Amino acid sequence: MTDAYLVCATPRTGSSLLLGLLESTGVCGHPQSYFRAPDRPLWAARWGLAPDHRPAEFLAAARRAGTTPNGVFGAKLMWGALDEVPIDGDVRYLSLTRDDVVAQAVSWLRADQTGLWYAGGNGEISGLHLTGREPAFDPDAIPIPRHHRQADTLNQEWIARFRALR
Repeated sequence: MTDAYLVCATPRTGSSLLLGLLESTGVCGHPQSYFRAPDRPLWAARWGLAPDHRPAEFLAAARRAGTTPNGVFGAKLMWGALDEVPIDGDVRYLSLTRDDVVAQAVSWLRADQTGLWYAGGNGEISGLHLTGREPAFDPDAIPIPRHHRQADTLNQEWIARFRALR
């Protein structure tokens, strides 16, 4: 029986929407981006961990927070965090990609410009550094080469990693 899953994605693929849908079932864990490096101190503080906590303590707290009563754990990983997550048990990896990489790049650029990465249905907002700026349209930036290349590269990295896990 699978007792854990990791949604493996790149930015702007709809992963936050998917996590919300999985959470709403009540039986698919409480998936969040527990292992995203900039957010780890926030999670550790929320869970009451000491600032000098051990990695195993963080993992145990994440496992408790992300598990529903039926024993299913869920979390989201962006590229680069997989090696930092020593999940034990039967883990399934769900790969989430966006077919339209140009639209993904546009969305990524917009999030970079505004600092707004997620606005949930309950009014919650997530951002690295909310800028308060409106996104600026730049026709010369389309198809946003840097973001497009980065999304495509990260998608290919995930594919290679999944092949290696077989």
